[in-house]
Amino acid sequence: MRAQGSERAVSERPFRFPHEWVMAYDGALKVQRECAKNVYAGYLKSARPRSQGEVKFERWCEDCADVAWWYRNGDMGEAFLSIVYADNAGRQRLFYPDYILGFGGETWIVEVKGGFTPSGQSENIDLYAEKKAAALKAYCARHGLRGGFVCHDAGDDALLVSEDGFSEDPKAPCWRLLDAVQTTPAFI
Repeated sequence: MRAQGSERAVSERPFRFPHEWVMAYDGALKVQRECAKNVYAGYLKSARPRSQGEVKFERWCEDCADVAWWYRNGDMGEAFLSIVYADNAGRQRLFYPDYILGFGGETWIVEVKGGFTPSGQSENIDLYAEKKAAALKAYCARHGLRGGFVCHDAGDDALLVSEDGFSEDPKAPCWRLLDAVQTTPAFI
C-alpha cells in the first residue's frame, strides 16, 4: 500500500530531436540504401537493431505519400521521447515509443509491437502493452497529436494500427488497416 501523496510528480518538457544520434548498421549487406524521409541524413535501411515489424513500418513510411518525415526514437535516456505509465503494481515507469512522424499534416507517435501469425496468434511479448497504449492515447490527447500501436498481421501481410488501445486479437474492433487511416490534409 502506498502512502497518500507518495506519487511522483510527472514533469513534461518540450521534445526536440537530438542533433545527432549514432545508429548501428548491418555492414554485411551488399547494398546500403538511405531512407529519404528520415529526419537524419544518412539513416540506412540496414539500421539495427530493429524487429521485423519495425522494418516493415519503416518501409511503409518511406513508401507512403502522406508521410513527410519520420524519426526512430531511442530506447532510453533523457535525449529521447518518453511517456509515463503505471505498471501492474502501480509504479510509474517510462516507455519510449518507437517512432514520431509527420503523417498527412499531423504529428503521430507510434509504438510497433509484435504482430500476429498467419493463424491470428499474437506475437506480442510486452506485458504492459495495454497500459502503454492507454498512456500513449492520453499523451496524444493532451498534446493534440495522433498515434497508436502498429502490428504486422502476417495472415494478410498488412500493417494494422490501433489508436484506441491494444488487443491480442487481430480481429478486435480497435485494429484497422494502417493504409486506411484518414489523415488531415496539410494546409498549404
